[in-house]
Amino acid sequence: MMKLNSKKRYTVQELADEFGVSYRTMWRYLQELSAMGLPLYSESGIHGGYQVLPERKVPSIPVGKQTEVRGKMISKPSFLVSGFEFTAPYTAFGEVEVLAPRLWLELLRRQEEIPCVNSSIRLGLSHNRDKEFTYYVTLEVEHVERIPDDFIQLHIPARMYALFTHYGSLERAHVHATYHSIYRWLEKNGHEQDRDALIIESFDERFAPSSPHNQYDIYIPIR
Repeated sequence: MMKLNSKKRYTVQELADEFGVSYRTMWRYLQELSAMGLPLYSESGIHGGYQVLPERKVPSIPVGKQTEVRGKMISKPSFLVSGFEFTAPYTAFGEVEVLAPRLWLELLRRQEEIPCVNSSIRLGLSHNRDKEFTYYVTLEVEHVERIPDDFIQLHIPARMYALFTHYGSLERAHVHATYHSIYRWLEKNGHEQDRDALIIESFDERFAPSSPHNQYDIYIPIR
């Protein structure tokens, strides 16, 4: 974490050298990460490079008229995922803003090493605890055979979820507002989150971070 936080700006060539790919390939990965909504900023010149923008620099996208979310209960079958993980305290915003995009970048770079990807949908899984959380950047897979040893594999059991959709901006305040609305809905409707299970964020073709019509789904596990 400390090493990652010590330098928050990288040139395309530095990233290409670190991940062992060509300049052109790294440039494509950066464009894909930007399209996924990671707030990357490029600066030209001898001291330029790519960096993750602090939240205050990310352009606001109106959320629209929706102020409260509406959930629905669904039964989701079991599935398998593979990818990478990190654990951090809730106070480590700086480190997380560096580490999360680097893990998504690593997953994009190495996804061809996973021979059994089941879907193009990217899944962000989180396990929230009292003082820290674990976040997983993953792809759904059909099985875990022949997956490289440094990838994590998780079996997500079949269970009930409350399904919600986040609309609009990816700024932290807007996402937190959605989650606050989710927990109000759960309480109002007599549902209890299972805090031992993983929250799922599902990024499909509706995920368009630069658009006010951006959407992604949130699955809250229910006891």
